Amino acid sequence: MANPPEDPRSPPAPRGNGPFLLTRSNVIATAILLASCLWLIWWFWDRSNYVFVSDARISATIVTVSARVAGRVRDFPIDEGQTVSKDQQLGEIDSRKARIRLAEIDAKLRTTQAEHARQERQLQLTREQITSRITAQKSRVQAMQSTLSGSRVALNQAKRDWRRAQSLLEQENISREMFEQRKANYDRARETLNERRAQLAEAEAALAEAEANRAQVEVLKAELAVIDRRQQELEVDRRRAKVEIEDHVIRSPVDGVVDKTFINAGEYVSAGQRIVMVHNPENIWVSANVKETEIRHVQPGSAVIVEVDALPGKPLEGEIVRVGHAATSEFSLLPTPNPSGNFTKITQRFEVKVDIDQIDGFLKPGMMVELKIVIE
Repeated sequence: MANPPEDPRSPPAPRGNGPFLLTRSNVIATAILLASCLWLIWWFWDRSNYVFVSDARISATIVTVSARVAGRVRDFPIDEGQTVSKDQQLGEIDSRKARIRLAEIDAKLRTTQAEHARQERQLQLTREQITSRITAQKSRVQAMQSTLSGSRVALNQAKRDWRRAQSLLEQENISREMFEQRKANYDRARETLNERRAQLAEAEAALAEAEANRAQVEVLKAELAVIDRRQQELEVDRRRAKVEIEDHVIRSPVDGVVDKTFINAGEYVSAGQRIVMVHNPENIWVSANVKETEIRHVQPGSAVIVEVDALPGKPLEGEIVRVGHAATSEFSLLPTPNPSGNFTKITQRFEVKVDIDQIDGFLKPGMMVELKIVIE
């Protein structure tokens, strides 16, 4: 009896012998299993060669510029995103009062300088006058001393003549008139000596008075020193006023871009009020927190593969430049004491700084990145 024809819609008969049949499902399952094994092997290899951090981000030094003085903002032409250079003027606070104060100090300083110059001239004139008077009195004293010496010699001579005349008169060798003349000469010489002594004493007294006038020089010097100190105080006040005027000018502390502005022209600001935030886009790095169980594999100089979420498929190269010496929990404002005795162990993290290069200003603070730190 002939076999019936096969239905073309019926599935083909399984091929092969044994329990394993080469069906499509078996091939797919085998391929998935093989791929899973390969992926698992790669995963174990990857985890053994790299430390992974998935919650890292790009950081930068964001500088907050605050008002140094209180006042109304007269000019503030800066917009967010604008590029600025170091010491560039960002705005200005009304400084009219400070400038008036500076003008007042300048006027006082000019007056003090004129008084200082007048006092110096007075000191010089007084010194010259006293020196001249002392010199003149010294010359007079010397002259009186010379005259006194001559008067002593004349007195001694007149005394000898008078005594000789007295002896001669007793012997009747001279006349009475000659004796009286010799005695009168002696009396005049004695009076002249006394007069010269009085004149010398007067000259010495005048010299002492002239030398005592030197104290006037010291008094003038003391007054000049007081004026000097007053002038120095005014110069300090002037520098302080100039600094105060400079404080009314808002300047950028760094080269960078303006991230955020907090005021507008015409507003009144207080001292210490935040005005603008600036950062240098060229000075960026990656800040990451590594688990304490993996921190032993991380050290300065280790190579890092940086994958930026904003640049998928374009890994960057980096290098670790600093590893924190304390867990991030130690810097928390709210400590977590354990007075009740209930304790839950939490894996601590250490901050790691990774140096990377900027890409045409594209990398910005706050961008999320993933790190693969090479285990050496």
